Amino acid sequence: MYTRLLSIILLSVCHTAVVVLGEVCNETCEEEFARCVHVMNCEHCLTELQESDSRLMERGDCTVGCDLTTTMYDACPEENNPISPVSSPTPPNSPVLPTAPVSNPVSDVEDRPTEPTLCNESNMGDCDCGTGNIQTYVFWPGEYQRCIHTYIPTSHNGDSPLPVLVEVGAYGQGKLSQFAPSVAAAEYYGFALIGLGSTGPSDGAGGFGLQFPAGGVVNGNNPTPCSADDSRDHSYIEGAFNFIAEREEMSESRVYLQGFSQNSMYAAYISVCFADRVVGLWQGGSGLAKTYHTPITPGFQGQCSTSSYSAHGSNCCEEEFCEECAYWPVYPRTCEHTLVDCIASYTDDGIACGTDWYMYEAMVAEGNDARLLSFTPTSENGGHSDPMNTYAWVVGCLGIVESCSDACEAVFGECVADSQGTGSTITSFEACEADIADGILMECEIGCAPTMEMLKLSESPVVTLSEGKFGTQTDLEAHVGSAPRPECDAPFGSFDDPSVNHNKCQPDGGVGPGPEVTGSCGSSPVTEPVSSPITAPVTAPITTPVTAPVSAPNNGGSPCEESCEIEFPMCVGATNCDNCLEELSKEGSILVQEGGCTVGCSPTPAMNNLCEDDVTGTPDPSMSPVTNPPVATPVAPVTAPASAPTGEPPICRKWCAKSTWDWDMKCNWVNCDCPECL
Repeated sequence: MYTRLLSIILLSVCHTAVVVLGEVCNETCEEEFARCVHVMNCEHCLTELQESDSRLMERGDCTVGCDLTTTMYDACPEENNPISPVSSPTPPNSPVLPTAPVSNPVSDVEDRPTEPTLCNESNMGDCDCGTGNIQTYVFWPGEYQRCIHTYIPTSHNGDSPLPVLVEVGAYGQGKLSQFAPSVAAAEYYGFALIGLGSTGPSDGAGGFGLQFPAGGVVNGNNPTPCSADDSRDHSYIEGAFNFIAEREEMSESRVYLQGFSQNSMYAAYISVCFADRVVGLWQGGSGLAKTYHTPITPGFQGQCSTSSYSAHGSNCCEEEFCEECAYWPVYPRTCEHTLVDCIASYTDDGIACGTDWYMYEAMVAEGNDARLLSFTPTSENGGHSDPMNTYAWVVGCLGIVESCSDACEAVFGECVADSQGTGSTITSFEACEADIADGILMECEIGCAPTMEMLKLSESPVVTLSEGKFGTQTDLEAHVGSAPRPECDAPFGSFDDPSVNHNKCQPDGGVGPGPEVTGSCGSSPVTEPVSSPITAPVTAPITTPVTAPVSAPNNGGSPCEESCEIEFPMCVGATNCDNCLEELSKEGSILVQEGGCTVGCSPTPAMNNLCEDDVTGTPDPSMSPVTNPPVATPVAPVTAPASAPTGEPPICRKWCAKSTWDWDMKCNWVNCDCPECL
């Protein structure tokens, strides 16, 4: 459905923006180019655009050498973007494609507004100005520049303010793209979209740029470190909320937060600390980390302070375990300002499964409306990822817009049942929601939020509702007492539990967590910072990208984390060793983000051995990618063959899902040509 909506958006944004030099790339090429960039990089995809027999030509129906549209240019991540918005030489005196201004080094910027100001050439600094319907605002809320990227649906007539979804994307500046599923969802469901992120310093775990509060030390004496002194980015977040309040097209009383993994942890920090300005949040692939408990986050947050992890890396538990810590990122004590929290994880997510349960329990204990969604992995999705049809779940669970009617729910179920023979439940759900968008299911109001029963036709998680509410539905079964524990692949709990594997974090005997929260709201301090000072994290060393084709040099940093070691063969299977070794040295790379790798970490022996077998870019099927240390979560080694196995479609689909990253983007770029894959 979103592909269809994106085409409409692009037509409305770009039809007056492009001046033809030669032949401008068509819409199909434009869409496929974005997928190519997501998997590879701009330089690779530009090369494919010049080759008549390339995969981009085949999939995108591109004309060899066609001129890039502005949207194609925008699809290039800034760190991999070597081009101007025209891919071929421009004849003298010829018109050129309109472009956003090229960012200037912050040190050269004299115009430094302290309030959000529309981005232009003189003030943009490290922010990328938006194009089309995406507008960017820049300001200096403190020492560092920050950006606010916005999208307002083209259908908005200004009659009433729109609900607002704030997306946290702090591995970069939070930039929005015309191709992003979030933009398509905003257009269809009718909400304003805001992207928040960081222009640096990227000194958090994995290159994360927004600063978590209190140096990572959160406990019962200081459960909610929410003062301006607790985080350098407190004033940025406050400025963003003030910006929303001043915009006529945005409703300051209907603001929601959304993020995935570490981004959703930051969304939780924002939501708790600004609970009087937030309705609810979506936590995908995260929850609440507890000290002296598994699962252990890739950056060891909750087990180690920020300064300890910066100094010792994955050895911080042994070197300087945080005996003052109890929770991370904050404990959800919101008092009278209750929140809705939709908490979603797969049971085979070794990073998040268990933290979701901790957060549900804490949210309910503090009187919040918690909605726990525990997904079972399928042949199409699982692991550390959001559910498929992500934004249908986000909008549906939070109730950003009105839920679909009972009559709509009934005909939607019939639609999915009728289409079961043509695809999976996931694709059937998407097709039937497209029928709603096209007005075919006349009982449904276009843009209504899918109900819980409608969403279960896509994937069917175990759902626990603390107050019997889902979206704007209020008459569902409310769960009483503790939630059912998710059936995580790896048992989770206290380090003292003999069934719990905490080999990644083995503090000295006799230590334990700091004081936990007791009493009721108002009985413990909620704003005073912890007594220990917040020290600036030490940025992990960044080295020159690796170029050796067989083995990686020692980068001089600490050994790569276990989660990084697990993710590394997935990267190699989808691309090759050269690319993946280079990604270890790049802030914001997919490997760094998905694997929780410290930028510049030294490849472990298992990673180096994998690459010694990867002379042609294909891992040795007999090689087990994880050998040392033991893995807390049982993970089957990913040893991607050069092409997908033959057999029934589900086998091919499962191989693609497990042997690459994002299924919908990567499938067709690693020789996985099964019929239902296309």
